[in-house]
Order: sequence, then structure tokens, then C-alpha cells
Amino acid sequence: MGSINLLMDIDKHYSRKENLLFPYLEKYGITGPPSVMWGVDDEIRELLKSTIRDLKEYNESKKGAVEDKLNKLINKIIEMIFKEENILLPMALDTLTEDEWVNILEGEKRLMS
Repeated sequence: MGSINLLMDIDKHYSRKENLLFPYLEKYGITGPPSVMWGVDDEIRELLKSTIRDLKEYNESKKGAVEDKLNKLINKIIEMIFKEENILLPMALDTLTEDEWVNILEGEKRLMS
């Protein structure tokens, strides 16, 4: 159970992305990918919370449903990683200035402390 709880760190990653990176992209009029990703991030968060609840209440009769939910969760997370690496990050690297990246880093440090 402890390992699945580590996945809740995804929520921290998504929060940083949504609150630190997306506002800069939106400043440049880039709203489509961030708004779609934010919606999917929320879906993943809810699916993760639901999966953790199911695991806490697990019994053998729920095995198939829990496995299906875990597979769906893993696939959604992998798809989001792909989108972040192949769409979001290249877009941000092409758009944001060095000073904006410094501001994002400083904002992340504030969030982490």
C-alpha cells in the first residue's frame, strides 16, 4: 500500500505545472494544451484517489475491478508523461524567456520550503 501512496507525489508535480508553468504559457496566448492537460491531471488525481480507496477496502471479489482501474491509471499517467515531454516542455522551451524560467525555479523553491 505504501508504494501506491508514493504516486500521490504526482499531485505535487501537477500542481507545480499548473501553478508555475501554465500561467506563463497563458501569458503568451497558449491556452489549449494547458487547459486540456489540467483537465486530464484532475482526472488522474481523482482516479488515483479512487484507486487508493479501493485498495484500502480490497477483497478478492474486487480483484478484477481494481486491476482494471490500476491499469487505466498507469496508462493515463504514462500518456501524460509523454504529452509533457513531447508537447508541453518543447512548447515551453520555445516560448519562455530565461528570466521566466528563473522565476519558475524560484517559485518552485518557495513551494518546496
